[in-house]
Amino acid sequence: MKRTDELLKLLNNRGGTLSTSEIINAGFSPGFLTYLNRKGEIVNETRGIWSLPKVSIDDLATITKRWKRCVISYGTALWLHDLSDRTPHIIDLTVPEGYMPRTACKEFPNIRFHTVRKEKYPVGLSKAKTPAGNTVPTYDKERCICDVLKARNSNNIDIQLFSDALKRYFSDPNDMKKLSRYAKLLKVEKELHRYTEVLL
Repeated sequence: MKRTDELLKLLNNRGGTLSTSEIINAGFSPGFLTYLNRKGEIVNETRGIWSLPKVSIDDLATITKRWKRCVISYGTALWLHDLSDRTPHIIDLTVPEGYMPRTACKEFPNIRFHTVRKEKYPVGLSKAKTPAGNTVPTYDKERCICDVLKARNSNNIDIQLFSDALKRYFSDPNDMKKLSRYAKLLKVEKELHRYTEVLL
């Protein structure tokens, strides 16, 4: 198999989008990327992110591959976990305190950042697939529920989005022990108790 075919196969297997570091780690040189880009075999979506030309741009994958400490959260994560039908026009991202990729805001004006303390940042870290098939970092369902409970408590979330997410989460068997543990860690125990009394 030719090197070009090997790289195109790798991109296909990974949902059509890869970072420069991922491609180099797979044994391809930066010069080879430039060569294939000039030939139109691959597209440079943004600095350090490459995709197949026929693949639609997946902003979620592009952003999280380039700015690796960004985690998809809140409304965007709810949508990825099928806890919301609302296709997000704003990309919600959570980052640890002290980290703010300002270049991301310039390139993607539809980003909304949420900052958390460093010790709370890894709670519930998980992965999900985008509609384009790319795997992206996100928070699990239980962390998402805790985040929306906190946002609702401070009136920072749309009430319909909040209501739909809770109804969907509690309508299926989910990990209530994990949810309770997260609620304690993230200090939303009272809010969780209030809504579980109604929904369970």
